[in-house]
Amino acid sequence: MSSTNPFFRSDRESSLESDFQTEQHLVDGLASQVDNDTVQKIINTQKESLRRFEKSNEMLTTCTELSRRRLEKALKDANGHKEMILQVAICELDTLLFFC
Repeated sequence: MSSTNPFFRSDRESSLESDFQTEQHLVDGLASQVDNDTVQKIINTQKESLRRFEKSNEMLTTCTELSRRRLEKALKDANGHKEMILQVAICELDTLLFFC
Protein backbone atom coordinates (compact mmCIF):
# COMPACT_ATOMS: atom_id res chain seq x y z
CA MET A 1 0.00 0.00 0.00
CA SER A 2 1.00 3.64 0.07
CA SER A 3 2.29 3.37 3.64
CA THR A 4 5.21 1.26 2.40
CA ASN A 5 5.83 3.10 -0.86
CA PRO A 6 5.00 6.84 -0.96
CA PHE A 7 5.10 6.86 -4.78
CA PHE A 8 2.52 4.11 -5.15
CA ARG A 9 -1.15 5.05 -4.90
CA SER A 10 -3.95 2.56 -4.97
CA ASP A 11 -6.95 3.12 -7.20
CA ARG A 12 -9.08 3.65 -4.09
CA GLU A 13 -6.80 6.38 -2.73
CA SER A 14 -6.67 8.03 -6.13
CA SER A 15 -10.46 7.94 -6.36
CA LEU A 16 -10.87 9.42 -2.87
CA GLU A 17 -8.41 12.19 -3.63
CA SER A 18 -10.16 12.92 -6.91
CA ASP A 19 -13.56 13.04 -5.14
CA PHE A 20 -12.14 15.39 -2.52
CA GLN A 21 -10.72 17.71 -5.19
CA THR A 22 -14.04 17.71 -7.03
CA GLU A 23 -15.94 18.52 -3.83
CA GLN A 24 -13.44 21.20 -2.88
CA HIS A 25 -13.79 22.75 -6.34
CA LEU A 26 -17.59 22.79 -5.89
CA VAL A 27 -17.31 24.37 -2.43
CA ASP A 28 -14.86 26.99 -3.70
CA GLY A 29 -17.16 27.78 -6.61
CA LEU A 30 -20.16 28.23 -4.32
CA ALA A 31 -18.16 30.26 -1.81
CA SER A 32 -17.04 32.67 -4.53
CA GLN A 33 -20.67 33.34 -5.45
CA VAL A 34 -21.82 34.09 -1.90
CA ASP A 35 -21.49 37.55 -0.48
CA ASN A 36 -20.57 37.66 3.23
CA ASP A 37 -22.99 40.53 3.85
CA THR A 38 -25.81 38.49 2.33
CA VAL A 39 -24.91 35.50 4.49
CA GLN A 40 -24.92 37.71 7.58
CA LYS A 41 -28.33 39.13 6.61
CA ILE A 42 -29.68 35.60 6.19
CA ILE A 43 -28.31 34.60 9.61
CA ASN A 44 -29.83 37.71 11.23
CA THR A 45 -33.17 37.04 9.56
CA GLN A 46 -33.10 33.45 10.80
CA LYS A 47 -32.26 34.60 14.33
CA GLU A 48 -35.14 37.08 14.27
CA SER A 49 -37.50 34.41 12.96
CA LEU A 50 -36.37 32.04 15.70
CA ARG A 51 -36.98 34.75 18.33
CA ARG A 52 -40.49 35.32 16.96
CA PHE A 53 -41.24 31.59 16.87
CA GLU A 54 -40.06 31.21 20.46
CA LYS A 55 -42.27 34.12 21.52
CA SER A 56 -45.23 32.65 19.65
CA ASN A 57 -44.57 29.29 21.25
CA GLU A 58 -44.59 30.89 24.72
CA MET A 59 -47.87 32.65 23.95
CA LEU A 60 -49.43 29.41 22.68
CA THR A 61 -48.23 27.58 25.80
CA THR A 62 -49.83 30.25 27.99
CA CYS A 63 -53.06 30.10 25.96
CA THR A 64 -53.14 26.31 26.26
CA GLU A 65 -52.68 26.50 30.03
CA LEU A 66 -55.45 29.09 30.37
CA SER A 67 -57.77 26.96 28.21
CA ARG A 68 -56.98 23.89 30.30
CA ARG A 69 -57.88 25.75 33.50
CA ARG A 70 -61.12 27.07 32.00
CA LEU A 71 -62.06 23.59 30.80
CA GLU A 72 -61.47 22.13 34.27
CA LYS A 73 -63.67 24.83 35.82
CA ALA A 74 -66.37 24.35 33.16
CA LEU A 75 -66.39 20.58 33.72
CA LYS A 76 -66.65 21.07 37.47
CA ASP A 77 -69.53 23.54 37.02
CA ALA A 78 -71.28 21.24 34.51
CA ASN A 79 -71.03 18.28 36.89
CA GLY A 80 -72.44 20.43 39.70
CA HIS A 81 -75.37 21.55 37.53
CA LYS A 82 -75.98 17.97 36.41
CA GLU A 83 -76.18 16.82 40.03
CA MET A 84 -78.55 19.67 40.87
CA ILE A 85 -80.82 18.78 37.91
CA LEU A 86 -80.82 15.11 38.97
CA GLN A 87 -81.76 16.06 42.53
CA VAL A 88 -84.58 18.31 41.31
CA ALA A 89 -85.86 15.54 39.00
CA ILE A 90 -85.75 13.01 41.84
CA CYS A 91 -87.63 15.37 44.17
CA GLU A 92 -90.27 16.05 41.50
CA LEU A 93 -90.71 12.33 40.84
CA ASP A 94 -91.01 11.66 44.57
CA THR A 95 -93.59 14.44 44.83
CA LEU A 96 -95.62 13.10 41.90
CA LEU A 97 -95.54 9.51 43.17
CA PHE A 98 -96.55 10.38 46.72
CA PHE A 99 -99.43 12.68 45.80
CA CYS A 100 -100.97 10.42 43.19
